Amino acid sequence: LSEEVILAQRIYEQQDTAAHDLVASRLHAHFTSLSDLRDAWDILETSFEVIWVNNRFREPDAFGYPCVQIAVKQQVQDPRHCSKECVLAHISKITLHYEPLFQVKISVTAEDLHEELQEALAKCGIDSSSFDLAEAVVANVLDCTRIQMQRSAVEEVERVLAFLERYALQIGEKERDTVKALLWDSVAQAEAMGCARSNLLKILERYTSHFVKATLGIQLVEDKGPSAEVLPRRPVLTRISAMVGPLKVEHLEFHFKDGLRKVFSARVLLGDAPRESSKGAQEITFNLRGDYIVAVEQGAVGHSSSLGVQVIFFTAKGETLTIAGRKHHAPPSRVRFEVDNAEQIVGLEVEFGRIVGIQSALIPAVEDIEAALTELCDDRT
Repeated sequence: LSEEVILAQRIYEQQDTAAHDLVASRLHAHFTSLSDLRDAWDILETSFEVIWVNNRFREPDAFGYPCVQIAVKQQVQDPRHCSKECVLAHISKITLHYEPLFQVKISVTAEDLHEELQEALAKCGIDSSSFDLAEAVVANVLDCTRIQMQRSAVEEVERVLAFLERYALQIGEKERDTVKALLWDSVAQAEAMGCARSNLLKILERYTSHFVKATLGIQLVEDKGPSAEVLPRRPVLTRISAMVGPLKVEHLEFHFKDGLRKVFSARVLLGDAPRESSKGAQEITFNLRGDYIVAVEQGAVGHSSSLGVQVIFFTAKGETLTIAGRKHHAPPSRVRFEVDNAEQIVGLEVEFGRIVGIQSALIPAVEDIEAALTELCDDRT
């Protein structure tokens, strides 16, 4: 169930519970005849409040397995309380299987194909614990037609607008540009899917309150829609390299997909070439294909004309990238900087070797992450 929530949740919604999307239970019923399956379907529709129905016999998914999926809503007593007021809305997803076809699904041939799919996912760097989630994403993409893509893009715009309405009072000057870019980016994605700008402007006008418009400074004009604004860059940081001596980090370099390189050291200005490294220095490199930096920590700096004894980066996938002197024994970090949801670190602000701030941007677009993963798979084959 948690995987379904994760799949449906956006990165900017991490503070939300997504309880409204949660299917509270799953039930499976198997029938030896199609007539019995149809009778059960009729009973469910007449006995329960049906939320939605997926008839996979009429519209099979990309994997071709036919069944009937029905979501029903029930009112159940909260087991923690006995009062009549503590009644919860409980959603059950019921799948009706035709037993002969189900046996084909679990046959040796089908299992071999499933293992082949998991091997392909593993080659792309996906952990086995995430196979079910990745397979759901693959199925959603394979099942999606152009019309469905356009509908999903419009729903995404509406979802961003709903998020902004919920948290409008918490949007300060610091967050204003980020959330505004989030909205314009969703509109641009919808236009890229073929949605008409005039229709998108109508949606923005209909669902955006005057308060949100005033907070973000939004003006909706037909001949100057949101896409006319310059969309924020989404830099793709592909590699971090560093030169380290026995006891210190001499300098760092950020390498981006578009060829841009940023250099950080105690004395060198951003973007300049690094000064020559000291004798015995060695290079350390970390590749960030399909991942991005969300936090950075720095150890003691002192007066060594360096970036200190260690710099540690933390990625969105939970990786820890430690850059330290070869003979350094990891004391506690002195400072830490991290970004908000939907942002990544794309630069450091350094004064006399000390990291005093960070440069942030929106996280890489989905197509950039997919391209990085594809490149990684090509390298491994």
